Amino acid sequence: MRRVADELGVSPMGLYRRVATRDEILDGLIDKALDALAVVPEPGAAWEVQLRSVFLSVHRTLLAHPGLIAILTSQSISTTRAMRAVEHMLAALRGAGFSPDAAIAAVAALQSYTFGFTVQQRARTDADQRSHLSSLRALPADDFPQIHALAADFSAWASDEHFQTGLDWLLHGISQSARE
Repeated sequence: MRRVADELGVSPMGLYRRVATRDEILDGLIDKALDALAVVPEPGAAWEVQLRSVFLSVHRTLLAHPGLIAILTSQSISTTRAMRAVEHMLAALRGAGFSPDAAIAAVAALQSYTFGFTVQQRARTDADQRSHLSSLRALPADDFPQIHALAADFSAWASDEHFQTGLDWLLHGISQSARE
C-alpha cells in the first residue's frame, strides 16, 4: 500500500479516501492492466480464431505486466472488464454449440495453460536457460537418453513460438472433443 501511495504521490491513508479496501485498489489496478486486453473478437469469426486472439493478447499482457500474474493466480477476479472478456468467449463457444459445461471447461483450460506457460516463460532468463542446459547435459546419457539428446531444444522451450504452438494444440483438442 505504501508503494502504491508513493507512486501516486499520496499518503497510504489518502488512498482509503478514494477506495474502501485493498481489494478495490487491486481491482482498479487489474482493470488498468486489462486495458491492454481490449481485444474485440471479430464478429462472425470462428470461435477458435476469437479465443486464439484473446489468449495471445492475455499472454502478451501478462508478459508485459508481471505483477498481474501474481494477482490473477492468487485471487478470484470478477471485475466488469475481466468478465466482459469471459462473456465474449463463452458467447463464441455457446454460439458454436458447446454445452455450458464444455464452454466453461474450455475457457478454464485455455486460461490455465496461458497463465502456467507465462509464469514459466517469465521465470526463464537467458542465464537460467544456460544453467538449465548445463544441468540437462550433466545427466547420465544412459539413464536419460531422450533428455540428453534433446537438451538444447528442451531447455529453450519457453518462447512465444512454443506458446502459440501449445495454444493451437489445445484449441484443436477442444475442437475435437466438442465434436465427440
